[in-house]
Amino acid sequence: MKSARLTTVLTGPLLGLAVACGHSGSPSSAGTDAGGTDGSGEPWVRPPAEWAQAAFIDAHMHCGLSEAACSGQRCCDFSGFAGLAPAREGRAVLLSNEYWRVNDSLFEPQFQDYFEGLNDAYLATAATEPNAIAFVGLRCLYQEKLDDAWAAKCKAEAKNWVTQGALGFKDHIGKQFESGDVEAGYFLGGWNRFNGFCQVMPGSSTPNSDCMQQPTVRYLALEPAWREVLRYILEELRVPIVSHAASYDGAATTCYDPTTSQVAPCAQVTREHQLLLAEWLGSHVPPEARRRFIVAHMGFMTKDAAGLTRMLDTGVSTDTARFEAFAVAGCAGRALVAAYPKQLVFGTDRRVDQNCLPSSYDAFLHALQGPVGVSKSFTSCWGTSDTTGMQLADPKVPGCADVPPGVLDAVLKRNFLSLYP
Repeated sequence: MKSARLTTVLTGPLLGLAVACGHSGSPSSAGTDAGGTDGSGEPWVRPPAEWAQAAFIDAHMHCGLSEAACSGQRCCDFSGFAGLAPAREGRAVLLSNEYWRVNDSLFEPQFQDYFEGLNDAYLATAATEPNAIAFVGLRCLYQEKLDDAWAAKCKAEAKNWVTQGALGFKDHIGKQFESGDVEAGYFLGGWNRFNGFCQVMPGSSTPNSDCMQQPTVRYLALEPAWREVLRYILEELRVPIVSHAASYDGAATTCYDPTTSQVAPCAQVTREHQLLLAEWLGSHVPPEARRRFIVAHMGFMTKDAAGLTRMLDTGVSTDTARFEAFAVAGCAGRALVAAYPKQLVFGTDRRVDQNCLPSSYDAFLHALQGPVGVSKSFTSCWGTSDTTGMQLADPKVPGCADVPPGVLDAVLKRNFLSLYP
């Protein structure tokens, strides 16, 4: 019944708003509980027990890097997050995207070294900052070409990162657009070029775009080898992965789709592949492990009630990093939470160095817990916006869907913590 209810109720602002949403690690035990290995010899880790006392856990954050923040070692500038008021004392899950090195040759000179050793910088931050843990990006995505041994190499690497202090992973397997048409921000094209799945004319100024028009291109979301890597991470390592599995709604690029043998908007193509991946997980991964697959940015499906329902009905999780949609969701947001109370994970896609973080959390928390039908203006990292509440702390609100008691804390932190054994 939840699918029918969600499709009916989510015809409000949450779906009607167009949103345009940016070598092995150093050993570390900071930022985790004791950890160890299970009976099969696989490592197990989880966030510190005291994280349950935080006001919230932001499961989708990034960094501005500094060489001064960690005694001369490059790590994250934590100044913005450190400026939160005591009542807003939160925790940050830092998502490294080092695999963007697949596009090293396309970056502007000032960014060419940024992604080198990025996993290490994030782990160094987590080792010294009690309010942070690190998710890393697998290096096999830009160092190892897809072949019969690729999945085994990726799985071995993933296990190594967990033993080195990573509490999860991040990917961009569906991204083929970057605001401003920045070719270096097109992951799919870069990965296909790296693997030799397409041929691009020398000197092309749009190599990743050119690549993705060709019928030989492949998609990690559809690859059995990547699906096996995901199964291993979710089921055997028992840690989450935040997956940017689709291009966002406004992606002004086109991609060849091997499932239809047609060239179509990349957003349309990758969202459908994202759904196929979620359905595969629903059939091949146990429920408790399936929830560890966190689809980033609501899967860029806040305007597609049927697609969002189809995705969440598989049992995967999703993060809330679509502030513009949640800011005006109101009763539609309550309906989503009511239908999938254990599958929404709080995340903002902000950087821990931003001085606009305090106002941004004020705005997002108002969207989740403020009164339904009462609009309040905020100036935050997303600019100035009028925000109405979902009133999630109250199980019953006249004219809106009922939500389970305690669901506000579930969205803000307990759903994320429950992903760990």
